[in-house]
Amino acid sequence: MALERGQQPFTRREYEARWAALKATMSERGVQTILSTDGKSMTYLSGYIGSSGYLPQMVILDLNWNEPKLVLRKQDVPLGIYTTQLSRDGIIGYPETLVGNPEKDGHDFALDLLEDLGPRGGLVGLEESELSRAAHRKYENRLCAASIADFSGVIVRQRLIKSEAEVALMRDAARIADAGVLAAVSATRPGRRECEIGGDVVHALASGLTDIDTITVSVPNISSGPRIGTAHYNWYLGTVEQGMQVNFEMVGLRHHYSASIMRTISLGQPSDKLRRLHDGVLDGLEAGLATVRPGVTCADVANAYQRALNRHGFSKDSRCGYSIGMGLEPSASLQPSDMTVLKPNMTFHMMLGTWVEEDFGVTLSESFRVTDTGIEVFGKSERKLFVV
Repeated sequence: MALERGQQPFTRREYEARWAALKATMSERGVQTILSTDGKSMTYLSGYIGSSGYLPQMVILDLNWNEPKLVLRKQDVPLGIYTTQLSRDGIIGYPETLVGNPEKDGHDFALDLLEDLGPRGGLVGLEESELSRAAHRKYENRLCAASIADFSGVIVRQRLIKSEAEVALMRDAARIADAGVLAAVSATRPGRRECEIGGDVVHALASGLTDIDTITVSVPNISSGPRIGTAHYNWYLGTVEQGMQVNFEMVGLRHHYSASIMRTISLGQPSDKLRRLHDGVLDGLEAGLATVRPGVTCADVANAYQRALNRHGFSKDSRCGYSIGMGLEPSASLQPSDMTVLKPNMTFHMMLGTWVEEDFGVTLSESFRVTDTGIEVFGKSERKLFVV
């Protein structure tokens, strides 16, 4: 029996618009065919959400095709059918003999496929930053180095401006993230282990809401005690106690589209030092958000935050945020050196994890969309230092 397609987050027309925009860029660059091996760009172009990224898999698009071809390990083809709107003959599986083979792999299969398709009139675009040196040598040897163009970051830059359908998913993701904040406030009590608090937050993020189902979850970052100056760690051993603060970063996900939020919780009345830093970060956040509108730059937003924070006697060394969509997008940063001009439907996480010492910092953030006239903040959680 043939597998039926699953529920799709986007219409076929949405994908066709993405393909058309990408083809226009390809034509401008003299590129006839592109191979995208970046997992999120593959999802963006096809809808495929499989997690076999440890093996070669890719989307191939040629200027002469109506739709891309999705190249996967053969056993992943059913998931390609279930999660995409590509025609079945456009989802191509390579045999198991290429899995764990030290000589040949899925890249060799893709090269065979390109040769079978016949001669091309232009360059082949590769996301060279996503390829191992060994994989890149295969393309150079088979295609000739002169026929290859580096296409790294091109699709990611196209993803900067979201469609209305993408924005709608991010609004849903923000509602899930807000539920995570409520779970964090409810779960954080003296004597509880960090892993128990994390479990409660994960449950909220994974369960979605009564009108929103989820298909994946991002594990939150939680730090307390001597680790409140650390970043990028899920949680650690031990319990939280009266007088501590707990920093949270969590991400709501809806069909892999994200909205992030950060908050700090104090168990008992916060210290003067914590209150002063949080007040400065909050002033900076509001100053940065007030700057957002079409025509200003990422640097303008970052500088507005930094000026407000400096007035409180603190500074932030790291960037103030980044473009988001399917998670963090390595395309535009809210930092003084980034002159990217804001445009409607660009979406960012203004990430104000402000760690001023090795063992001290606070977390506060919002995810937002640039509108035609200003800003839409996705989250609805209270913008404050929570005291429990």
